Amino acid sequence: MARRYAAVLGLLAFSAVLIRAAAADSAWTPTLSCAIAYLIVFTIVGAVIGWVAEEIIDDALESMILEEVALQQDSGTKKSK
Repeated sequence: MARRYAAVLGLLAFSAVLIRAAAADSAWTPTLSCAIAYLIVFTIVGAVIGWVAEEIIDDALESMILEEVALQQDSGTKKSK
């Protein structure tokens, strides 16, 4: 998930800078350096956001599984008594 967020945000930022420059008829050399800088920054931001989202989802799933296992063990213990 982290890689996907990184790729999407990085390419989105890169594209946005290029589109903005094309719309404003800016010079391409400084525009490309700016676009690459934004690509790097937003790729890092996307990776962090994706990592955090993945950790949150993993933690929630682990909690749900542990809760389900506990419920099944409790119901199995009550039936055997």
